[in-house]
Amino acid sequence: MSDSTTSSDSSPATTLHHSKILSVIGLILFVAAGLVQSYNMYRWKGKWMLAMTIGCFTYALGVATISSNLSAHFIFTTLSPCAFIAAEYVILGRLARHLQASQHLAIGAGKVAFVFVMSDVITFAMQGAGTGIEIVQVKNLIQLGHWVRLSRPIVMLIVPMVTLYLRQLLLGGLALQLVSFLFFTWMVIAFLRRMKRVAPEKISRDDRYAWYNDGNMLIWGLVLSCCAIIVRSVYRVVQFAIEGNNQSLGLLGGLSSDAYFYLLDALPMLVAVSVSAVLWPARFITPESMAQKLPEPVPIQPMRRKGGHPQAAVQPPYYPQRGGYPVRAGHHMA
Repeated sequence: MSDSTTSSDSSPATTLHHSKILSVIGLILFVAAGLVQSYNMYRWKGKWMLAMTIGCFTYALGVATISSNLSAHFIFTTLSPCAFIAAEYVILGRLARHLQASQHLAIGAGKVAFVFVMSDVITFAMQGAGTGIEIVQVKNLIQLGHWVRLSRPIVMLIVPMVTLYLRQLLLGGLALQLVSFLFFTWMVIAFLRRMKRVAPEKISRDDRYAWYNDGNMLIWGLVLSCCAIIVRSVYRVVQFAIEGNNQSLGLLGGLSSDAYFYLLDALPMLVAVSVSAVLWPARFITPESMAQKLPEPVPIQPMRRKGGHPQAAVQPPYYPQRGGYPVRAGHHMA
């Protein structure tokens, strides 16, 4: 039996051949990544990474259904990466507090997750609405219009407009997600550069540990994940901008649609989730490590009289406009 199959599902794609072997391999790899993350969550905690762990399994489901149910494949592979992106947003704020370097972020560490996760929710909703129209398709909308007793001229006028609007909404959601994540990646790189300048020891390789046990590698893993997600986001935007709901780019005719999907979508997503599976952030970022460490107060030494007896410490006067130096008795300010 051949390892490829032809999809007969009337879904968002034209009739295409899909490799069963690649589908099984992708399914195994994403399920393995999800299981490793589940084990890490059980051992090291980190419920704030739950979105990515669930996304591993839903994306695996999308890969598994590429040859049998393109509608399910389309939904899960389009929307699951939103969970991966949300997890990356949460990691940055916690990592900054873990390194005691929140002041080096362009946005406060406590606001990073809220601002970017809200943008992710908006783009998820836009993509979800657009994905729905790709699944329902125009002929089903026309049947729905007749079922609710709309006249045929009204149905034929409204349905194409709604279809076009929702397809543009899907493309707009993908484009907005890309812009938001590019800004987030700029923040990560800017944070990394500032840390290299002010505290390089916090992000440098520690030779005492293997790289996968070195908490200093977290920031570098985050950068790698960001690069992988950007590759996937660009691919999806270009894909829908050029060919709408077709499942191939159609730019380099020598590659099949499977090659485009696995190379530019599945592989970058696998890199992103694998980084977190190996460098599980909650192994290093704990509530204790994120607690702000205030500097120890410097005690004021008691002043002594000429006879050697200590007297109560008195804070000398401070004049900011005069450079902060105390004025000795008997001297007058100019």
